[in-house]
Amino acid sequence: RLVQGAYELACGRYRVVFYLAVAAAVGIGLYMPARDFYTAYRASYILERQMEIRKAYNDSLEAEVDRYLSKEGIEEAAREQGMVMPGEKTITVTGADDSDSGKGSDKDSEAPMTSVEVEQAEQAVYDDCPWYFQVLDAVFFFDADEGRQVSSIGDSSAK
Repeated sequence: RLVQGAYELACGRYRVVFYLAVAAAVGIGLYMPARDFYTAYRASYILERQMEIRKAYNDSLEAEVDRYLSKEGIEEAAREQGMVMPGEKTITVTGADDSDSGKGSDKDSEAPMTSVEVEQAEQAVYDDCPWYFQVLDAVFFFDADEGRQVSSIGDSSAK
């Protein structure tokens, strides 16, 4: 009698409702693991891009420090502050365009030059994403601020 009832439910006139209920149950059962997987993947994607930005900034700082640790770098820094070597004379050129000096090329590169620019570039990673991430963010209710907030302040209560 039980088997006959199950057969009637699966193959009878209510089979469409039965199959829709089974499909809904499977969909609901798979949604949360898929959401967890997507959230982990998306957070990883954001953090990798932010680490690339931070690494580029750290490399530029390291190159600047290395430049100032050389004799030529020390002399250049001293000259920028108006100091001269013994026997040299200071000449001040007015009306010169600063963009012609070699420093203009640093601004053209995509690496952030200040810590504020690094912060802005790291925050822009979430917004500068492909369209499919924006759609999936809406489907899975992904909130980048929630994950970033816990990791950035080191909240020990979020265990």
